[in-house]
Amino acid sequence: YPMTYNKLLHNNKLHFAFYLAVCFYLFLCIVRYINAKPLWLDENFILDNLKNLGFTQLFGPLQHSQGFPRLYLFLIKAVSAPFGYNVYMLRFFPFLAMVAAFFIWLSIFRKEEKEISFGMLLFVLSWCGSSFMSRYCAELKQYSIDVLTAALFTRFLVDQGERAGRGAPMLVYLLMPSLVLFSYPAYFFISLPVYNLALALKSDKTAHRKFYLYCVSAFIFIIISLYYDVRFTIVDKGLSSYWNDYFISFSSGYELLKSLSEGLRNIFVKWYLGHKLVTRLMTVFMPWALIYIIIAAFRSLKKNRGAVYSPEAITLFLLIELFVAASLKLYPFTGERVTLFISSFIFYAIIKSILALKHRLRLVYLAFAVLYVLILVNIAIYLAFLYLFLPTV
Repeated sequence: YPMTYNKLLHNNKLHFAFYLAVCFYLFLCIVRYINAKPLWLDENFILDNLKNLGFTQLFGPLQHSQGFPRLYLFLIKAVSAPFGYNVYMLRFFPFLAMVAAFFIWLSIFRKEEKEISFGMLLFVLSWCGSSFMSRYCAELKQYSIDVLTAALFTRFLVDQGERAGRGAPMLVYLLMPSLVLFSYPAYFFISLPVYNLALALKSDKTAHRKFYLYCVSAFIFIIISLYYDVRFTIVDKGLSSYWNDYFISFSSGYELLKSLSEGLRNIFVKWYLGHKLVTRLMTVFMPWALIYIIIAAFRSLKKNRGAVYSPEAITLFLLIELFVAASLKLYPFTGERVTLFISSFIFYAIIKSILALKHRLRLVYLAFAVLYVLILVNIAIYLAFLYLFLPTV
Protein backbone atom coordinates (compact mmCIF):
# COMPACT_ATOMS: atom_id res chain seq x y z
CA TYR A 1 0.00 0.00 0.00
CA PRO A 2 2.73 2.59 0.81
CA MET A 3 4.38 1.90 -2.58
CA THR A 4 1.04 2.23 -4.37
CA TYR A 5 0.29 5.49 -2.55
CA ASN A 6 3.73 6.92 -3.33
CA LYS A 7 3.38 6.00 -7.00
CA LEU A 8 -0.08 7.57 -7.13
CA LEU A 9 1.23 10.73 -5.44
CA HIS A 10 4.13 10.88 -7.91
CA ASN A 11 1.75 10.47 -10.87
CA ASN A 12 -0.56 13.19 -9.56
CA LYS A 13 2.36 15.62 -9.23
CA LEU A 14 3.62 14.70 -12.69
CA HIS A 15 0.18 15.14 -14.24
CA PHE A 16 -0.25 18.50 -12.53
CA ALA A 17 3.15 19.70 -13.77
CA PHE A 18 2.41 18.45 -17.28
CA TYR A 19 -0.97 20.18 -17.59
CA LEU A 20 0.44 23.32 -16.00
CA ALA A 21 3.20 23.37 -18.64
CA VAL A 22 0.63 22.84 -21.43
CA CYS A 23 -1.43 25.76 -20.13
CA PHE A 24 1.70 27.90 -19.82
CA TYR A 25 2.66 27.33 -23.45
CA LEU A 26 -0.87 28.18 -24.61
CA PHE A 27 -0.71 31.26 -22.38
CA LEU A 28 2.51 32.39 -24.08
CA CYS A 29 0.97 31.91 -27.53
CA ILE A 30 -2.28 33.67 -26.67
CA VAL A 31 -0.55 36.64 -25.04
CA ARG A 32 1.86 36.94 -27.97
CA TYR A 33 -1.09 36.87 -30.39
CA ILE A 34 -3.25 39.33 -28.43
CA ASN A 35 -0.37 41.81 -28.12
CA ALA A 36 -0.72 42.52 -31.85
CA LYS A 37 2.95 43.41 -32.14
CA PRO A 38 3.52 45.84 -35.06
CA LEU A 39 4.41 44.18 -38.35
CA TRP A 40 8.14 44.00 -38.99
CA LEU A 41 9.90 44.39 -42.35
CA ASP A 42 9.18 40.94 -43.86
CA GLU A 43 5.60 41.01 -42.64
CA ASN A 44 5.08 44.40 -44.27
CA PHE A 45 6.49 43.02 -47.51
CA ILE A 46 3.99 40.16 -47.36
CA LEU A 47 1.21 42.64 -46.57
CA ASP A 48 2.15 44.65 -49.67
CA ASN A 49 1.65 41.52 -51.76
CA LEU A 50 -1.71 40.85 -50.15
CA LYS A 51 -2.88 44.41 -50.80
CA ASN A 52 -1.36 45.03 -54.23
CA LEU A 53 -1.91 41.65 -55.91
CA GLY A 54 -5.23 40.12 -56.83
CA PHE A 55 -6.16 36.59 -55.84
CA THR A 56 -4.98 35.11 -59.13
CA GLN A 57 -1.83 37.26 -59.19
CA LEU A 58 -0.70 35.65 -55.93
CA PHE A 59 0.06 32.52 -57.98
CA GLY A 60 2.89 34.28 -59.77
CA PRO A 61 5.99 36.31 -58.85
CA LEU A 62 5.77 38.09 -55.49
CA GLN A 63 6.96 41.61 -54.79
CA HIS A 64 9.98 42.45 -52.59
CA SER A 65 11.73 39.11 -53.25
CA GLN A 66 9.39 37.15 -51.02
CA GLY A 67 8.84 33.41 -50.93
CA PHE A 68 5.51 32.28 -49.50
CA PRO A 69 3.47 29.13 -50.27
CA ARG A 70 0.86 30.54 -52.63
CA LEU A 71 -2.24 28.63 -51.55
CA TYR A 72 -1.52 29.51 -47.92
CA LEU A 73 -1.08 33.16 -48.92
CA PHE A 74 -4.36 32.95 -50.86
CA LEU A 75 -6.20 31.72 -47.75
CA ILE A 76 -4.70 34.46 -45.58
CA LYS A 77 -5.84 37.09 -48.11
CA ALA A 78 -9.32 35.54 -48.28
CA VAL A 79 -9.68 35.74 -44.49
CA SER A 80 -8.02 39.09 -43.84
CA ALA A 81 -9.19 41.21 -46.82
CA PRO A 82 -12.83 41.51 -45.61
CA PHE A 83 -11.48 42.87 -42.30
CA GLY A 84 -9.21 45.47 -43.86
CA TYR A 85 -6.12 43.31 -43.31
CA ASN A 86 -6.48 43.54 -39.56
CA VAL A 87 -3.33 42.30 -37.81
CA TYR A 88 -5.28 39.62 -35.93
CA MET A 89 -6.71 38.19 -39.14
CA LEU A 90 -3.32 38.34 -40.86
CA ARG A 91 -1.86 36.20 -38.08
CA PHE A 92 -4.91 34.03 -37.48
CA PHE A 93 -3.76 31.02 -39.52
CA PRO A 94 -0.16 31.12 -38.21
CA PHE A 95 -1.56 31.07 -34.66
CA LEU A 96 -3.89 28.14 -35.36
CA ALA A 97 -1.13 26.23 -37.18
CA MET A 98 1.34 26.42 -34.29
CA VAL A 99 -1.21 25.45 -31.64
CA ALA A 100 -2.43 22.56 -33.79
CA ALA A 101 1.16 21.40 -34.36
CA PHE A 102 1.76 21.46 -30.60
CA PHE A 103 -1.14 19.12 -29.86
CA ILE A 104 -0.34 16.78 -32.76
CA TRP A 105 3.24 16.44 -31.50
CA LEU A 106 1.90 15.70 -28.02
CA SER A 107 -0.24 12.92 -29.51
CA ILE A 108 2.85 11.48 -31.24
CA PHE A 109 4.81 11.47 -27.98
CA ARG A 110 1.83 10.04 -26.10
CA LYS A 111 1.49 7.15 -28.56
CA GLU A 112 5.01 6.02 -27.69
CA GLU A 113 4.92 6.75 -23.96
CA LYS A 114 1.38 5.31 -23.53
CA GLU A 115 0.81 7.67 -20.60
CA ILE A 116 1.87 11.07 -19.31
CA SER A 117 5.55 10.77 -18.47
CA PHE A 118 8.53 12.85 -17.42
CA GLY A 119 9.63 12.81 -21.05
CA MET A 120 6.33 14.35 -22.13
CA LEU A 121 6.73 17.04 -19.49
CA LEU A 122 10.20 17.85 -20.83
CA PHE A 123 8.77 17.99 -24.35
CA VAL A 124 6.14 20.54 -23.37
CA LEU A 125 8.74 22.55 -21.45
CA SER A 126 10.84 22.58 -24.63
CA TRP A 127 8.03 24.42 -26.41
CA CYS A 128 7.61 26.78 -23.44
CA GLY A 129 11.35 27.48 -23.35
CA SER A 130 11.71 28.09 -27.09
CA SER A 131 11.27 31.69 -28.20
CA PHE A 132 10.64 30.44 -31.75
CA MET A 133 7.66 28.27 -30.81
CA SER A 134 5.73 31.18 -29.33
CA ARG A 135 7.12 33.98 -31.50
CA TYR A 136 6.15 32.43 -34.84
CA CYS A 137 2.63 31.61 -33.70
CA ALA A 138 1.95 35.35 -34.05
CA GLU A 139 3.76 36.44 -37.19
CA LEU A 140 2.63 36.78 -40.78
CA LYS A 141 5.10 34.15 -41.96
CA GLN A 142 4.79 30.53 -43.06
CA TYR A 143 7.06 28.97 -40.47
CA SER A 144 4.35 27.83 -38.07
CA ILE A 145 2.56 25.91 -40.80
CA ASP A 146 5.93 24.30 -41.62
CA VAL A 147 5.90 22.95 -38.05
CA LEU A 148 2.32 21.77 -38.53
CA THR A 149 3.21 20.06 -41.82
CA ALA A 150 6.08 18.22 -40.13
CA ALA A 151 3.74 17.14 -37.32
CA LEU A 152 1.08 15.87 -39.76
CA PHE A 153 3.57 13.88 -41.83
CA THR A 154 5.19 12.45 -38.69
CA ARG A 155 1.84 11.35 -37.28
CA PHE A 156 0.99 9.85 -40.68
CA LEU A 157 4.28 7.92 -40.85
CA VAL A 158 3.99 6.68 -37.26
CA ASP A 159 0.45 5.51 -38.02
CA GLN A 160 1.73 3.74 -41.14
CA GLY A 161 3.91 1.62 -38.90
CA GLU A 162 1.25 0.96 -36.29
CA ARG A 163 -1.57 0.21 -38.69
CA ALA A 164 0.17 -2.47 -40.75
CA GLY A 165 -2.56 -4.56 -42.33
CA ARG A 166 -5.19 -1.85 -41.86
CA GLY A 167 -3.65 1.46 -42.83
CA ALA A 168 -5.02 4.99 -42.82
CA PRO A 169 -8.18 5.82 -44.85
CA MET A 170 -7.65 6.20 -48.58
CA LEU A 171 -8.66 9.86 -48.33
CA VAL A 172 -5.60 10.54 -46.17
CA TYR A 173 -3.30 9.09 -48.84
CA LEU A 174 -5.06 11.26 -51.40
CA LEU A 175 -4.74 14.52 -49.44
CA MET A 176 -1.37 14.28 -47.67
CA PRO A 177 0.65 15.34 -50.76
CA SER A 178 -1.41 18.55 -50.98
CA LEU A 179 0.66 19.91 -48.10
CA VAL A 180 3.30 20.99 -50.65
CA LEU A 181 0.85 23.77 -51.57
CA PHE A 182 1.02 25.11 -48.00
CA SER A 183 4.62 24.46 -46.95
CA TYR A 184 7.93 24.18 -48.80
CA PRO A 185 9.43 21.72 -46.22
CA ALA A 186 6.63 19.31 -47.22
CA TYR A 187 8.96 18.35 -50.08
CA PHE A 188 11.32 16.77 -47.51
CA PHE A 189 8.53 14.50 -46.27
CA ILE A 190 6.49 13.71 -49.36
CA SER A 191 8.63 10.78 -50.55
CA LEU A 192 8.71 8.92 -47.20
CA PRO A 193 5.14 7.51 -47.23
CA VAL A 194 5.51 6.17 -50.78
CA TYR A 195 8.88 4.67 -49.84
CA ASN A 196 7.22 2.83 -46.94
CA LEU A 197 4.39 1.69 -49.21
CA ALA A 198 6.88 0.38 -51.79
CA LEU A 199 8.48 -1.79 -49.10
CA ALA A 200 5.06 -3.12 -48.08
CA LEU A 201 3.87 -4.05 -51.58
CA LYS A 202 4.80 -7.72 -51.20
CA SER A 203 3.32 -8.27 -47.74
CA ASP A 204 0.26 -5.98 -47.77
CA LYS A 205 -2.34 -6.47 -50.52
CA THR A 206 -4.00 -3.12 -49.80
CA ALA A 207 -0.66 -1.32 -50.21
CA HIS A 208 -0.97 -1.41 -54.01
CA ARG A 209 -4.02 0.84 -54.11
CA LYS A 210 -2.54 3.22 -51.55
CA PHE A 211 0.77 3.26 -53.42
CA TYR A 212 -0.72 4.21 -56.78
CA LEU A 213 -3.21 6.66 -55.27
CA TYR A 214 -0.50 8.42 -53.28
CA CYS A 215 1.89 8.52 -56.27
CA VAL A 216 -0.71 10.03 -58.60
CA SER A 217 -1.81 12.53 -55.97
CA ALA A 218 1.80 13.52 -55.17
CA PHE A 219 2.60 13.94 -58.87
CA ILE A 220 -0.39 16.24 -59.44
CA PHE A 221 0.21 18.42 -56.39
CA ILE A 222 3.96 18.70 -57.03
CA ILE A 223 3.31 19.85 -60.62
CA ILE A 224 0.81 22.44 -59.37
CA SER A 225 3.25 23.62 -56.70
CA LEU A 226 6.19 23.85 -59.10
CA TYR A 227 4.22 25.69 -61.79
CA TYR A 228 2.30 28.18 -59.67
CA ASP A 229 4.77 28.71 -56.84
CA VAL A 230 8.24 27.19 -56.58
CA ARG A 231 9.51 28.19 -60.05
CA PHE A 232 9.03 31.88 -59.22
CA THR A 233 10.77 31.52 -55.86
CA ILE A 234 13.77 29.70 -57.34
CA VAL A 235 14.46 32.32 -60.03
CA ASP A 236 13.99 35.30 -57.70
CA LYS A 237 17.47 36.85 -57.66
CA GLY A 238 16.87 38.87 -54.49
CA LEU A 239 15.72 35.82 -52.56
CA SER A 240 18.58 33.67 -53.87
CA SER A 241 21.11 36.36 -52.99
CA TYR A 242 19.73 36.70 -49.45
CA TRP A 243 19.99 32.96 -48.70
CA ASN A 244 23.28 32.40 -50.54
CA ASP A 245 25.38 32.38 -47.34
CA TYR A 246 23.08 29.83 -45.70
CA PHE A 247 23.88 26.95 -48.05
CA ILE A 248 26.61 24.32 -47.67
CA SER A 249 29.85 25.67 -49.09
CA PHE A 250 32.26 23.44 -51.03
CA SER A 251 34.77 26.20 -51.83
CA SER A 252 37.28 24.53 -49.50
CA GLY A 253 37.49 21.84 -46.85
CA TYR A 254 37.44 24.51 -44.16
CA GLU A 255 34.31 26.19 -45.58
CA LEU A 256 32.57 22.82 -45.86
CA LEU A 257 33.23 21.98 -42.20
CA LYS A 258 32.35 25.51 -41.14
CA SER A 259 28.99 25.65 -42.93
CA LEU A 260 28.14 22.10 -41.85
CA SER A 261 29.03 22.64 -38.19
CA GLU A 262 27.29 26.02 -38.11
CA GLY A 263 24.17 24.52 -39.64
CA LEU A 264 24.09 21.58 -37.23
CA ARG A 265 24.60 23.88 -34.27
CA ASN A 266 21.73 26.10 -35.40
CA ILE A 267 19.52 23.07 -35.91
CA PHE A 268 20.28 21.67 -32.45
CA VAL A 269 20.63 24.69 -30.15
CA LYS A 270 19.22 27.88 -31.67
CA TRP A 271 15.57 27.27 -30.88
CA TYR A 272 15.64 28.39 -27.28
CA LEU A 273 16.89 31.94 -26.90
CA GLY A 274 19.33 34.10 -28.80
CA HIS A 275 21.72 34.46 -25.89
CA LYS A 276 25.35 33.32 -25.85
CA LEU A 277 25.12 31.64 -22.43
CA VAL A 278 21.98 29.70 -23.39
CA THR A 279 23.53 28.66 -26.70
CA ARG A 280 26.67 27.40 -24.97
CA LEU A 281 24.71 25.50 -22.35
CA MET A 282 22.42 23.90 -24.92
CA THR A 283 25.42 22.85 -27.00
CA VAL A 284 26.17 20.30 -24.24
CA PHE A 285 23.15 18.26 -25.37
CA MET A 286 24.01 18.37 -29.09
CA PRO A 287 26.49 15.44 -29.35
CA TRP A 288 24.32 13.19 -27.17
CA ALA A 289 21.22 13.97 -29.25
CA LEU A 290 23.05 13.44 -32.55
CA ILE A 291 24.46 10.09 -31.40
CA TYR A 292 21.01 9.07 -30.16
CA ILE A 293 19.40 9.96 -33.52
CA ILE A 294 21.89 7.83 -35.46
CA ILE A 295 21.72 4.79 -33.15
CA ALA A 296 17.94 4.88 -32.62
CA ALA A 297 17.26 5.52 -36.33
CA PHE A 298 19.28 2.50 -37.45
CA ARG A 299 17.66 0.33 -34.80
CA SER A 300 14.24 1.44 -36.01
CA LEU A 301 15.14 0.88 -39.66
CA LYS A 302 16.43 -2.61 -38.85
CA LYS A 303 13.34 -3.45 -36.81
CA ASN A 304 10.97 -2.20 -39.52
CA ARG A 305 12.93 -3.74 -42.42
CA GLY A 306 14.06 -0.38 -43.76
CA ALA A 307 10.73 1.42 -43.38
CA VAL A 308 10.71 4.94 -41.93
CA TYR A 309 8.14 4.85 -39.14
CA SER A 310 9.85 6.34 -36.06
CA PRO A 311 10.58 10.02 -35.28
CA GLU A 312 14.29 9.12 -34.99
CA ALA A 313 14.39 7.60 -38.50
CA ILE A 314 12.47 10.59 -39.89
CA THR A 315 14.94 12.97 -38.22
CA LEU A 316 17.94 11.20 -39.74
CA PHE A 317 16.39 11.35 -43.21
CA LEU A 318 15.53 15.04 -42.75
CA LEU A 319 19.11 15.90 -41.78
CA ILE A 320 20.45 14.04 -44.82
CA GLU A 321 17.89 15.67 -47.13
CA LEU A 322 18.64 19.12 -45.74
CA PHE A 323 22.36 18.59 -46.32
CA VAL A 324 21.79 17.46 -49.91
CA ALA A 325 19.35 20.31 -50.65
CA ALA A 326 21.75 22.88 -49.16
CA SER A 327 24.65 21.40 -51.14
CA LEU A 328 22.62 21.85 -54.34
CA LYS A 329 21.65 25.36 -53.21
CA LEU A 330 17.97 24.45 -53.21
CA TYR A 331 17.20 25.04 -49.53
CA PRO A 332 19.12 26.81 -46.72
CA PHE A 333 20.82 24.70 -44.07
CA THR A 334 21.96 27.27 -41.52
CA GLY A 335 18.89 29.53 -41.32
CA GLU A 336 16.85 29.09 -38.15
CA ARG A 337 13.49 30.26 -39.48
CA VAL A 338 13.47 28.09 -42.59
CA THR A 339 14.46 25.00 -40.58
CA LEU A 340 11.96 25.61 -37.78
CA PHE A 341 10.00 22.55 -38.95
CA ILE A 342 12.79 20.31 -37.60
CA SER A 343 12.81 21.90 -34.12
CA SER A 344 10.31 19.45 -32.60
CA PHE A 345 12.40 16.51 -33.82
CA ILE A 346 15.40 18.04 -32.03
CA PHE A 347 13.43 18.52 -28.80
CA TYR A 348 12.39 14.88 -29.06
CA ALA A 349 15.95 13.68 -29.68
CA ILE A 350 17.46 15.71 -26.84
CA ILE A 351 14.86 14.44 -24.38
CA LYS A 352 15.20 10.83 -25.50
CA SER A 353 19.00 11.05 -25.29
CA ILE A 354 18.72 12.33 -21.72
CA LEU A 355 16.23 9.61 -20.72
CA ALA A 356 18.47 6.94 -22.28
CA LEU A 357 21.10 7.74 -19.63
CA LYS A 358 18.78 6.99 -16.72
CA HIS A 359 19.72 3.34 -16.21
CA ARG A 360 23.34 3.55 -17.41
CA LEU A 361 24.76 6.84 -16.14
CA ARG A 362 22.44 7.86 -13.34
CA LEU A 363 24.41 10.92 -12.17
CA VAL A 364 24.86 12.22 -15.72
CA TYR A 365 21.15 11.70 -16.33
CA LEU A 366 20.22 13.69 -13.21
CA ALA A 367 22.67 16.49 -14.08
CA PHE A 368 21.40 16.74 -17.68
CA ALA A 369 17.74 16.57 -16.67
CA VAL A 370 18.12 19.27 -14.00
CA LEU A 371 20.15 21.51 -16.33
CA TYR A 372 17.63 21.13 -19.16
CA VAL A 373 14.65 21.88 -16.90
CA LEU A 374 16.34 24.89 -15.28
CA ILE A 375 17.22 26.41 -18.66
CA LEU A 376 13.74 25.88 -20.07
CA VAL A 377 11.88 27.18 -17.01
CA ASN A 378 14.03 30.31 -16.84
CA ILE A 379 13.53 31.05 -20.55
CA ALA A 380 9.78 30.44 -20.25
CA ILE A 381 9.50 32.88 -17.33
CA TYR A 382 11.60 35.42 -19.22
CA LEU A 383 9.35 35.10 -22.30
CA ALA A 384 6.23 35.54 -20.17
CA PHE A 385 7.71 38.73 -18.69
CA LEU A 386 8.67 39.93 -22.16
CA TYR A 387 5.25 39.31 -23.70
CA LEU A 388 3.35 40.78 -20.74
CA PHE A 389 5.38 43.90 -20.03
CA LEU A 390 7.28 44.57 -23.28
CA PRO A 391 4.65 43.52 -25.85
CA THR A 392 6.20 45.40 -28.79
CA VAL A 393 9.58 43.63 -28.52
